[in-house]
Order: sequence, then C-alpha cells, then structure tokens
Amino acid sequence: MKKRKVYIIILNFLLLILISNYVYGSYEYRVLDSNFQTIEPMDNAIFMIEITNNYAHNASFKFDIESVPDGWSALIDNIVSINGNSKENIPLYVIPPRGFGFHHDTATIGVIVNIENPNSIPEYLHFIVESSGFSIIGIELALIVILFVICISIIGYLLFKKRIKYQSKK
Repeated sequence: MKKRKVYIIILNFLLLILISNYVYGSYEYRVLDSNFQTIEPMDNAIFMIEITNNYAHNASFKFDIESVPDGWSALIDNIVSINGNSKENIPLYVIPPRGFGFHHDTATIGVIVNIENPNSIPEYLHFIVESSGFSIIGIELALIVILFVICISIIGYLLFKKRIKYQSKK
C-alpha cells in the first residue's frame, strides 16, 4: 500500500511540473552580440535575435518592422514558429542607402515582437546602424555613358583617318 502511495505522489508531482511548465512558462528575447553595428556603405548589417520558448507547447511569434528611415531597408521573417522548450535565432537584415560618394548615415530600426496570442504584450527592440565610408554605387550609368562616348570617338577617329588615307591615295 505504501508503495502505491509513493507512485501516486510521484505521478502527481510530475503532472504538476508538466502543467506548471505548460501554464507558467516564459518567453525570452535577446539580441546576440549587440544592437549597434558600424558598416561600410556597400555592406549589410545582420542582427541575430534569440527567442527562447520555455513553455511545453509550440508558439508562433510575429515580427513587425517599424520606423525605417528613408533610403534604408530592413528585412525579417514575419512569422516564426518555435517548438516548446527550445531556442531559435532570427536574423534581421538592415541595408543602408546606396549611392555614389561619401556616406555617414545613421538609422534606428524598430522591431515589434509579438506572440500570436490576443493577451500578449508586444516586445519592442531597437537596432542602430551606422553606415560610413565611400561608395561607388551610382556611378555605373555615368561610366557606361563615358565608355560609350569614348568608343564612338575612337571608331569615328579611325574611320576619319581611314577616309583621309583613302582620299590622299586618289
């Protein structure tokens, strides 16, 4: 009889742990490394957001990007499903403005993380990117036009020179 009571107590205890993990787990958000990066104008910033699901059940997380300055772009998965009692790293890609010349641009990108649950409170994350340096993007069209003019000029010069030789032989 005593053995049966011990088994019942152990079973109840395990059931209590399972239920408490299912009901009273937690979600954790953490930015790996740093939420600030300095990059060259031709580079992209990549931030890793680690999400931990300490519940026993699966959860879906929704990501919304807000406050992206003009000329900048930010990309992240919209919805991510994470298994119970596991972690997942979600990348955020930030692309600075590109154009010919020297750049010293700074942007703050806001990301809202929300559990797909009507009672959840959203988490706000902010990332700062500084793009500094010289960029040659934007000069391609001018270089193509210049090369086209040079090629036409060379062809014209060679044809003109050949015509003069031909006329001098007559």
